[in-house]
Amino acid sequence: MSARAPEPAPAPSRRRQRGSGGISTVRRRRGDGSTSVRYRARLRSPAGRVVFDGTYADPAAAQRALREAAALNTLGEVVPQDRLPVAPLLDEYLATIRVHRTARSCRSAELWLRRWIRPYFAGYTLGQLNSAAELRRFVLHLRQAQSEFTHRPLALGTIRHIVEVVSSFLEMCRMEGRIRVNHAREEYVGRRQLRPARRVNLPGGERGWLSIADARRYQEVAWTAPYGDLCVFLLHSALRNAEARGLCISRCQLEADPPYIEVRAQIVHADPAPGAPPIGARPNPGYAGRGRAQVLTTQLKTPASYRDLYCDPVMLAILRGRLAGLPALRLAAARWDERYDLVFTGEHGAPIAYHCLRAAHLRICRAAGVRPVGLHGLRHTAFALLLSDGVPLIEVQRIAGHANLRLLEQIYAYVLHEQRGRGAASLGRLLPLLQPLPSGAGATQPA
Repeated sequence: MSARAPEPAPAPSRRRQRGSGGISTVRRRRGDGSTSVRYRARLRSPAGRVVFDGTYADPAAAQRALREAAALNTLGEVVPQDRLPVAPLLDEYLATIRVHRTARSCRSAELWLRRWIRPYFAGYTLGQLNSAAELRRFVLHLRQAQSEFTHRPLALGTIRHIVEVVSSFLEMCRMEGRIRVNHAREEYVGRRQLRPARRVNLPGGERGWLSIADARRYQEVAWTAPYGDLCVFLLHSALRNAEARGLCISRCQLEADPPYIEVRAQIVHADPAPGAPPIGARPNPGYAGRGRAQVLTTQLKTPASYRDLYCDPVMLAILRGRLAGLPALRLAAARWDERYDLVFTGEHGAPIAYHCLRAAHLRICRAAGVRPVGLHGLRHTAFALLLSDGVPLIEVQRIAGHANLRLLEQIYAYVLHEQRGRGAASLGRLLPLLQPLPSGAGATQPA
């Protein structure tokens, strides 16, 4: 007689023990064999419909929530329901904003909902989404994620917009009585959690520019490095790297008094349509068939970006050296792209690639022993040095090509903070005290 096979062990399941007053104990076995205990409070209507359903860590909180739900139900008010699934509520929120918002605002909110909010909170309940700890984990997830367009970490302004959409959704739920508190508004919107990291140049964060000593060491090392003259030109002109790479020879008025350059074009990365290039743009044939092309376009970032910049002696020497070396570079090249008249060109007359310039900039930072800032940090360095030297903010705005002064005031508030008291020192230097005050000067005379 064969031995009877042992029965398989039952799968771990969740056991509920009924309690008094609509409170039940929910026990769940973990993977390590331990048991977690939660207390579930449920309130039903006389027809048997679940009016309130919530889970809590201790029985006192469950009992308190149950009493509040019973009181609200007796008064005929809406009872908060934290266990509602989030996905249908997000669809309801999207339908609401499509009616009450502009098309542009609705498109941006729909993008954040589809790309970031809904995939993360797909299996969550409303109470879980409104948890402050869960919202902190969501923001941490956003800071570690990458954009599907640029393949770089999300900008902190984008993270702030996503959190504002979550806060707007929770505010709608709060106004409808489904939740009591909007934790996203309390934790993030208008608060300091996202603000210190939004501008790394503000006090309390790492500044995105070089000090004057680091800038001098950077300039000394850059002269012997490939594309080093272009890096120094970026440092002195405060141009965006796309504007410097798109500087044309015909826009350099070096014989004028004083000499200046006209910023009218820039190099951008685009996907040119097959056939003829768009009006005002010339694609680089060297990138044909290898992803996105570098395009010289006359469309700048803002209308204020179309500006004339006066050249200092270093900029003038760099431009004259580049223009003097172009004939020899043209003769040494096997082929030359005649459609461009750029000052800073590659081996064949094509625009200098951004990744090549950035790699050269990082090599210069390592060789000079300075903290590596981004390529745009050279522009920040120029503005910080100008402001620290007392150049008026309106002149720095003209050099920067910004539409208003508010952006400069926000980014370089640290430098402006360091200039406190300079006005009094300037007046003391302009109007010095040449002789001691007479005795009794300024005293109040009797009537």
